[in-house]
Amino acid sequence: PIDATWVNNNTFYTADGTGGIAVYDVSAAGGPANASVQGLLSYTYAQALNQQTLYMAGVHGPIGELVCLDVSNSTPNLLGTLDYANETPSAVQVSGTTVFLGLANYLKVIDASNPASPVEIGSVAVPVSALALLGNDLFVGTTDGRLVVFDVTTPTAPNQLTSISVPVASSMAFSGSLLLVAAGDSGLLVYDISNPSTPTMQSQYMPSEGAAVWDVVVPVTGEAVLAADIDGIVILNLASPSNPQVLVQQQLPFLNPFPTPATVSGILPAFTLAYQNSLIYVGTNNAGIIFVYDASVPANPRLMAVNFVSPYALDVVSALTVGQNNIYADVISEQIQLDNTVPQNSIELYFPPTALSNATQITGDSGRKAGHRSRLERGSEGLTKNASAYERFGLVPQRKE
Repeated sequence: PIDATWVNNNTFYTADGTGGIAVYDVSAAGGPANASVQGLLSYTYAQALNQQTLYMAGVHGPIGELVCLDVSNSTPNLLGTLDYANETPSAVQVSGTTVFLGLANYLKVIDASNPASPVEIGSVAVPVSALALLGNDLFVGTTDGRLVVFDVTTPTAPNQLTSISVPVASSMAFSGSLLLVAAGDSGLLVYDISNPSTPTMQSQYMPSEGAAVWDVVVPVTGEAVLAADIDGIVILNLASPSNPQVLVQQQLPFLNPFPTPATVSGILPAFTLAYQNSLIYVGTNNAGIIFVYDASVPANPRLMAVNFVSPYALDVVSALTVGQNNIYADVISEQIQLDNTVPQNSIELYFPPTALSNATQITGDSGRKAGHRSRLERGSEGLTKNASAYERFGLVPQRKE
């Protein structure tokens, strides 16, 4: 069938491939809604929100930039930028008015007490892929396969505590005294950092279908949510760090419920994550979609909202941050603010069946293991498939000229 959606009053039904039929209640008049769109960067790799200031790390043509935005009003207002020629920012962390910016060749420390004119106050030669800040300890994942830990008690002079070999990190997060490293094709790595000077690896987790892990967030201590490419989202119990237990592994809804045999054209890859108030926000690696799941029952996340943040149906949601009543999403060259006052616009009435909760390849070779790729490489790919995204939801796509 070309059309796999049926509507009856405030309920609609969709065929979800191997997951059978999904039933949604759409009586709620809400859901993330676009509030403003700006084109400040060519591509944004990371964001950090501190009170009413949003910091964005990205590129503008050949120039790497830190962009500071005032998000206290309905439309984000540009405050200032700091440029680095021929550099690619990969990560950003904030502590008070001090910003740690990861570049392709350096870790930069920036005083943003005046966000209209941020000033560099420190620099370390290290090729950054990911950053995570816990108190005065800054954990740096590098593109040459290391985890470097700095004491940044004195921000102008970071003091290296240790350096160990690890796979290249896409993103990192903390769960108590554990450091969780999303390491792409190497899965999720769990480290004990009770002594930051001696991180100790506890375990390595790979999704059951071997998909890459691009992002990780921690809803509560002892749990982790993974963005696992075409395997969707995975929620882990970390009560035993040496043996993480899978609570659920669930693919995202299919673009096309009836894909052509021997293809994976129907599968949407999970790429970026954010979490707030029991809700998991998932940005896709193509089609420019944000899904929202209610994870109040971690073993049974329910789809609560769908939002197309890209008008082109082909784009990567490269960064995703949730504020009090807003979502800040970056899709290629657009910085999008969404009103999230009412976060749901559809409620899945039934928990996903087993077939949908266990990611399986449709048929044929997915081709996802075509060599190791970092999150930066994966996020920068110009994906041109899955133009059928809008067809499923009855929308007409627009094309870039």
